[in-house]
Amino acid sequence: MWTIWDRGEAAPLPIKLRLELIKQRGLTWEAAAALRMTWSRGRQAGRSVTRFVVFDPATTGSSGPDVCHPGDLAPGSVLHAGHFERDGEIKLHQTAHAAAAGTTGQPARDRAESWIEEHA
Repeated sequence: MWTIWDRGEAAPLPIKLRLELIKQRGLTWEAAAALRMTWSRGRQAGRSVTRFVVFDPATTGSSGPDVCHPGDLAPGSVLHAGHFERDGEIKLHQTAHAAAAGTTGQPARDRAESWIEEHA
């Protein structure tokens, strides 16, 4: 069983992170399932956290042993980033890709309603 504390190659996203990406960034379950992540321990505002980056192995050409650490990815390959708090809470950070895609944390339903209002 894989946990966020294991180290090694890039791994599928935990279900809790998939659900958070669906909720906050508007991804579909299938799209989130295709993504991979890598992680490292660090500090955020003086607290110990586990930082993660999410990428699409189909566009980076890497999904296995050659991606073991967030620094192994080019900045443009990072689709989503954030950290896990010690209590398991997930904090998503702003990334250049999320900003360009318009998925900056606004829930999918709100984005859909905004689009409908703009195009009505």
